[in-house]
Amino acid sequence: MVVEDNYLIAEDFAEMCEEIGITVVGHAVRASDALQIVADKKPDYVLMDMRLKGQRDGVDVAMEIHSARPQTKIVYITGSDDPGTMERIHEDHPHDILLKPINPAQLKSVLG
Repeated sequence: MVVEDNYLIAEDFAEMCEEIGITVVGHAVRASDALQIVADKKPDYVLMDMRLKGQRDGVDVAMEIHSARPQTKIVYITGSDDPGTMERIHEDHPHDILLKPINPAQLKSVLG
C-alpha cells in the first residue's frame, strides 16, 4: 500500500512495486483513507510518506496501523533527513527509511 499526498509520486512508487513483482492494494493521501485501506486490504507493507493531507502525519498513521496490525511493516519514504523528521519517525518502529528520490533497487531491497 502507498500513503503519499502527491499523486504522481504515489503512481511512481506503485509502478516501481509492480516492476519488482509486488501488488499495490491501495493508495491514500489522508490518514483516514490509509487506515480504512489497511483495515480492508491488510497489506504486508505500507510505503509511508511523512507529509499527508489533513492534520496528521505519517507517524501518526503508522502508530495507529501498528496498534491494529502490529505485523504490518512500515517503510517511511521521506524527502527530509533532518534530525526532527528522523526523531519523529523513530517514535514508531519503522521497518526501514528511504530518502526520496528512490529507485526500484532500493525498494526491492527493503520489500524483498
